[in-house]
Amino acid sequence: MSTGYPTDPSALHSPVRGTARPGADAGRGGGPTRTDIIGERLRDDILAGSLKPGQRLRFQELQRSYNVGLTPLREALFKLSAEGLVATTSRRGFKVAPMSLAELEEITRLRQMLERVAIIDSVANGDDAWEGRIILAFHRLSKLEETDPAWQFWHRSFHNAIVAACNSPILHRIRQDLFDQAIRYRRLSMRLSADRRDHSNEHRAIMEACIARDGEKTAELVTNHFAFTRKVILDAVARGETTVFLGEIDGVA
Repeated sequence: MSTGYPTDPSALHSPVRGTARPGADAGRGGGPTRTDIIGERLRDDILAGSLKPGQRLRFQELQRSYNVGLTPLREALFKLSAEGLVATTSRRGFKVAPMSLAELEEITRLRQMLERVAIIDSVANGDDAWEGRIILAFHRLSKLEETDPAWQFWHRSFHNAIVAACNSPILHRIRQDLFDQAIRYRRLSMRLSADRRDHSNEHRAIMEACIARDGEKTAELVTNHFAFTRKVILDAVARGETTVFLGEIDGVA
């Protein structure tokens, strides 16, 4: 069966620092432009939390820190603004997009809806090679501690492998954007639930349902997987264990 899905489970994954994301503008030689490269570096630092939610992004500081000129820096910030990771300020500047409970709810709801569609289609179309890539991604993921930087790569690769046989390029692009939007919340959830959540068993159950070709069960497990992340954060906020949503960070000028 020819489905047109990638041969590499990480093919739909945002690349490592210093390379352009799929669809980014290419330079004359076909490689990433300076704007692409600085955009990836900024994206990585925002998603990793090195640049905090609500933090003002001052041009002179960024130019020094990233050794970049003003024009590619501004272009990169505008691109990240379109992705929702950077927001404009009243003074025509930029800041890291704040995190909020409302955004967490919306991201979770949209991911649950779209991931279900992608999973059902992928399970219906997947072949033996597709199964093998899911098993490989899970195996690599399960060998890593969640604090290992490589865990993030294989976590994305695992979820991408599951939906890789979905035949909708538009859906793949949208879910990648939502995956990126969810990273900051996922990292917060992982810090808050370090001793209370077993990601490996959650991923194992998802893998087993997927290779058993049970699309509905796989979709249900992934939906619950996303909901757990939201619940951890909501419970922590209710207990006063995190201040991310209480103004200390959101209100940075």
